[in-house]
Amino acid sequence: MNIPDEIAPAKARILKLSIDAFNAKGYRKVSMDWVAQKLQISKKTIYKYFQAKEEILESGLDLLFAHTEDQLKRRLQEASNEEAMQAFFLVYRDYAGALQPGLRMEIESEIPYLFERINTFERQVLKRSFVDLLKDLRSQGGIDYPSPSRVFAASFYVMLKGLMEAPEDKALFIIAALYKGMGGQLE
Repeated sequence: MNIPDEIAPAKARILKLSIDAFNAKGYRKVSMDWVAQKLQISKKTIYKYFQAKEEILESGLDLLFAHTEDQLKRRLQEASNEEAMQAFFLVYRDYAGALQPGLRMEIESEIPYLFERINTFERQVLKRSFVDLLKDLRSQGGIDYPSPSRVFAASFYVMLKGLMEAPEDKALFIIAALYKGMGGQLE
């Protein structure tokens, strides 16, 4: 997890350990006592920064969303046409890796409002960025493909999600091939 430098060191340590543990052990299995013990700090120190375990998770999600959005903007701005699709995939892969499926399921069942925030971020930032990327590639002549419909963009987005389990080199090869298949010129 990327934690900005401006966050107090003690708070950053609590966030990093907790989010890593939520992903590895599960949200339910991580207690404030466990976090205090692992960091060798008092629970009072934790409560100085976070009122509850849920607040730690929410802060971690906020950082993940901000980092992912920053990475999308930076990587897509710097990328050539072909690299843009690959850059999107790499940012998405990093995002998905930071929010493990088991933790997502726990959030869905235990903290519905946070699960809705995750879904909203994915719809409004990730999916929208992908649709915008396809439109930009088409308008710049990067792909010779009909204007992407919502169904096409959604299907392509789901396919990208499916590539998360593939080795990076193979996934990037598939994305480059799809780009070329849409009429893109490999650079």
